[in-house]
Amino acid sequence: MKGNVMNLPQKLAFAAALAAVLAVPALAQTVSQQAAQAPTVTAPAAAHQPMTSEQRAAHFDKADANHDGKLTKAEFTASLKGDRVARADKMWSRLEERSQPRHSHAD
Repeated sequence: MKGNVMNLPQKLAFAAALAAVLAVPALAQTVSQQAAQAPTVTAPAAAHQPMTSEQRAAHFDKADANHDGKLTKAEFTASLKGDRVARADKMWSRLEERSQPRHSHAD
């Protein structure tokens, strides 16, 4: 019956191997659960790159509601979205400081 008896090092090696086999699925599940719960990292929303002249012209044309080639304060304010509407007066003042009261397509 000695052939079926394991000595202490063999028992320890067998126990370690059995523990590893049993632990792998549990660890894999834990890792996949952690990955599913981890917050996703996204790139910052438009890292404020300057617009091209074509993009500026398209924005101006869209904002110029009556297509007269001039942007009034009302047209400017109407073209804003979200929290920018609340800052329209301040933004318009800055634009006026840099140019004439009415902004043309050439500006």
